[in-house]
Amino acid sequence: MTAAEIDGVVILVVSTFVRSLAHRGVGADAGYNCNIFTTKSSVCTTNDSHPFPLRLDKDTKTLVIEYLGHTGFKLTKDMMDHYPKLQDLTLQGNLTEIEEGALLDAKNIKQLIITKTLLREFPDHAFGNATSLKILRLNYNPLLSDIKTTVISSLTHVKYADFSYSGFRICDNSTLMLSLHLLRKLTMLNLAGLGQAEICANSISGFLDSISHVKELILSDSGFVYEDKAILKPLYEAADSGLDNSVQCGQRSMNFSNLCSLDFSNHRFRSLPSFILGSPMCRFENVTKLDLSAGLLTYIPINESLQLCRALSSIRSLDLSRNNISCMEALCPSLETLNLESNYIGTSHSSVSFKALKKLNMLTLLSMSGNRLTSIPYDMFDMMTQLQYLNLSNNFLTALDIYQFQHNSLLTLVDFSQNQLQRFETSSISNMASLQYLYLDYNNISIFNRNFHCIC
Repeated sequence: MTAAEIDGVVILVVSTFVRSLAHRGVGADAGYNCNIFTTKSSVCTTNDSHPFPLRLDKDTKTLVIEYLGHTGFKLTKDMMDHYPKLQDLTLQGNLTEIEEGALLDAKNIKQLIITKTLLREFPDHAFGNATSLKILRLNYNPLLSDIKTTVISSLTHVKYADFSYSGFRICDNSTLMLSLHLLRKLTMLNLAGLGQAEICANSISGFLDSISHVKELILSDSGFVYEDKAILKPLYEAADSGLDNSVQCGQRSMNFSNLCSLDFSNHRFRSLPSFILGSPMCRFENVTKLDLSAGLLTYIPINESLQLCRALSSIRSLDLSRNNISCMEALCPSLETLNLESNYIGTSHSSVSFKALKKLNMLTLLSMSGNRLTSIPYDMFDMMTQLQYLNLSNNFLTALDIYQFQHNSLLTLVDFSQNQLQRFETSSISNMASLQYLYLDYNNISIFNRNFHCIC
């Protein structure tokens, strides 16, 4: 089970149902199979033509409805009359229509999830008085390509919005993307999977304006390609062309002063994205977390790295895992967490990469698992006096220098598993006063210091 909380609303993802009582036609409508956890929480599935179970406890607060029928069903206006205290509603399956006014009085709903449906549109003022709505998930709805302004204008209290893997488009006629500024309290926006939809680059300016108040933006798995006509092409062109500021960043100055997290994972960038690096009209000075994992990056030259550090002056966390990086000439000295897992560091120019890493004296977490490391310089960690978590597993290390960790007294977890270590002496970790976890499994260790007991 995983959980997240926004303003007291707890989102739970449960892998299996435990101690649930299945009812069919008892306490619910015939034709519905309901897992009733308590009198206030139910999960129902049906292939009945009736759109909603109307005989559950009137005090029900959490309700999940999955319609499995072959014909589509319509959500009708009488729904909320039966459940006036409903706070968490999930609708999925073959939902094809929401009747005008069906959710008009959903004033107590805090979380609404409409996912994996065949819904094409929402009626005008669909959410009406949903003043308590904080979390809205409209993901995995392939036929839902836009939402009217009259619908968006009633979502002013939403803090988390998820439109991922649906049919939404950033086009001139996309009222959703150009009206996100109406969601004035929005802090987290998930637009993952936009690569599956049509992307119109000529609307980027209005889109960027609409999300300038967002703190966390997720654009992962979007298929953005540096060379292609992608969502951020105007930003690329502006940054690369050397033109004056009047055409930078989509024809206007963009200040993303509220944005603190930017997720471009599962991208196709072959170099660091230039819209972040080079445009003085695009400011990301408060971004502390940047995710560029799972891409095609191979080399980080010093000029790009320095540009990144200047543009993202507050950056603390950088994820470059699952790329093809073999060489890094420089990295931002302000970094506190750095994930370089599953790259090719150690295959070539490793001394250059080590030189860049040595300067990161603010690091508390460094993960280089799954690279091609055969050795580590003896002074590699000398300046990393704040380091608490070190993962060098799944490499080709054969030995450790006993002086490598003499300045790392704060280390609590060290992972050397799945290497080719043949000898281990406790003197190599004698200065790790805070060490709690040491992983040495799947090595070829045959010699230990006799005062040290290891299970591996």
